[in-house]
Amino acid sequence: PVSLGTGKMSAAVLLLCGPPGSGKSAASSRLRVILSDDDIVTHIIEYDSFEDDQIRERGGGRFDPAVWHDARSAALAKARETLIHHFKTPRRTLLILDDTFHLRSMRYDVYRMCRKIISSGHSDCSIGFATLHVSASAEVCRDRNGRRKGRRRVPDQVLEGLLGRLEPPGVSPGAAWDVACDVLQNSSDEADMRAHDEALRRAAERALSNPVRPVAVPDAAAAAVDRAATARDAAHQADVLLRAFVGRVCRNSVQLAAALPPANVRTLARHANEARREILEEIRCRKTTERLSVDVEKDLSALFVGLVIKKLTSSDGKVGQGWHHAESRAAFEILSKIANTVS
Repeated sequence: PVSLGTGKMSAAVLLLCGPPGSGKSAASSRLRVILSDDDIVTHIIEYDSFEDDQIRERGGGRFDPAVWHDARSAALAKARETLIHHFKTPRRTLLILDDTFHLRSMRYDVYRMCRKIISSGHSDCSIGFATLHVSASAEVCRDRNGRRKGRRRVPDQVLEGLLGRLEPPGVSPGAAWDVACDVLQNSSDEADMRAHDEALRRAAERALSNPVRPVAVPDAAAAAVDRAATARDAAHQADVLLRAFVGRVCRNSVQLAAALPPANVRTLARHANEARREILEEIRCRKTTERLSVDVEKDLSALFVGLVIKKLTSSDGKVGQGWHHAESRAAFEILSKIANTVS
């Protein structure tokens, strides 16, 4: 087995990236067992559980993009809290984050959080970072997902969308940080447990030996000039992108007929334009720019689609009030795909 004695980090983050049903939760549980004899403290943060908590608190049952975003923010905040707390302990800590992380921007949010921690009052500490791509065939994912119950079962349409939209680590030349330390191939029989365990140990070793770099501190005057230029450009850039989103959604509204009640399809253009105007006004008032990462188009797309779904599911009269979680999530995935498809 791979030795974990060379890991130098006092704390490390290991992202488990992969579609629903690929075996991420089983891998995280197994890794905890494997590391139990190595004097390494393991913590597992399962993003789905944070969404469950948000839904229970708000008394909802259907998919709500706002709840989804808040749950991800809560999970990231918990990860930050856990890392900072364990800087004070002598034992090494491995924080395992269990989520699809199917978009590179999602993984970057975690990487950026690690860099900010060691750049803001924790420069004497080190945080390791690695990604383990947990992979399984589409057939295996479908079979496992089909046997799940309740909210743990992802709607078929959403699963197919996630399988098609996965941005695997290590394929972008401009993101050297986003390189998977290994690809854990899960099969339906999982016969080769030894190879499986060794891949997990290599992932832990990579995380504990791969420090993130602190964020460079910019010159204050130059930073002020950059912020002013960014503020001027943000509204124009957002307006161009949002108008493109509206155009794509309106031109492809037929694709939404299967996921939306007919009345919602008829009001789609109005709601899309309302969402565009509201987001643009927030950006002009500098209320939204803080929520945008380096991947502005994807972030704006998520805000736009989330607001359109919110308007559709709370529209006048009875339309939208009977939507279930699965129906709203299916519509969210279709709208996201359309908005992000260059036409």
